[in-house]
Amino acid sequence: MSDRPNNMELQPPLPSPAGEQDRLLDLWRQSGDAGMDMETVMEEYRILADRLGIGGTEEGAAGPCSGNAGNGGRGGRRKVLAGLFRYAAILALPLCIAGAGIAMLLQSREKAEALAETGFIQEATGYGEKKDFYLPDSTRVWLNSGSVLIYPEKFIGNRRNVFLSGEGYFQVTEDRRRPFSVRTDNISVKVHGTAFNLSSYADDNVVKTTLESGSVEIAVPGKEKTFTLVPDEQLTYNTGSDEVKIEKVSSSDFSTWRDGGITIDDRSLEETALMLEKMFNVRIIVATERFAGARLNIRFRSGETIGNVLHIIQGILPGMRIDTSGNVIIIR
Repeated sequence: MSDRPNNMELQPPLPSPAGEQDRLLDLWRQSGDAGMDMETVMEEYRILADRLGIGGTEEGAAGPCSGNAGNGGRGGRRKVLAGLFRYAAILALPLCIAGAGIAMLLQSREKAEALAETGFIQEATGYGEKKDFYLPDSTRVWLNSGSVLIYPEKFIGNRRNVFLSGEGYFQVTEDRRRPFSVRTDNISVKVHGTAFNLSSYADDNVVKTTLESGSVEIAVPGKEKTFTLVPDEQLTYNTGSDEVKIEKVSSSDFSTWRDGGITIDDRSLEETALMLEKMFNVRIIVATERFAGARLNIRFRSGETIGNVLHIIQGILPGMRIDTSGNVIIIR
């Protein structure tokens, strides 16, 4: 039985900045590695800062992921200032200075200052919304409902890293000298010139990467090897069971959402309800356990209403009843 609020908070409320800074410093010391290059140091520091929600915005609000992308809230584009990352650059320099000559020191300082001065952009979509836009390297991105993407105003050095919570489709501009990586809370996907779909919602324990063209290399926490996909392959990572599965699929089925299509792929009724909540900006309460063992596999073309979708599901699950009040739907 489920009675979830239709409100996806991407970060918990922030404690005092001073307390968070101390906490971040503790994490930094625990994860410090004097052998790391400057970009790795900055990258790891940023991951810690991002997960803690630290880093001011132009409006002086909380960190880049502290907004609410759910409950029909407006998505939007917002500049996220370097803020604490300037502090990170200063903190990281000693790790790069030990044993280095003056030329290396100057190079490290120059790179640190460039990274620290780079601003970050947040693109977000609320429930029932989708959008597409271009990154600084001309990579095109589509964001599905209830999603957030954070990326730098300009890519510095030999890496192009972005951070995704939710679902996105990427058409990556090829640049062999600078690999493109999408990081989520659960996996990291490294590509060169590629088109692929990645779904990694915070409230979903199933993470899917589906390759349409090119190739991708996927790193999964706790796995010694990385996983390489070829076109029309999909990697599914279940964060609950820690299971990784690769299978052949029709990749286009998993990006039809860009044009309003819906793909329900081996989903439980609960998981399907979560997906439909985001797509249609409604609240769905599954108030029965009678269909707990059911798995749904359905494809819908664009233009379907929530009523039509639920009617089809009702036909697949005999005895299912639907009560509606405003934008609240109860399945019994």
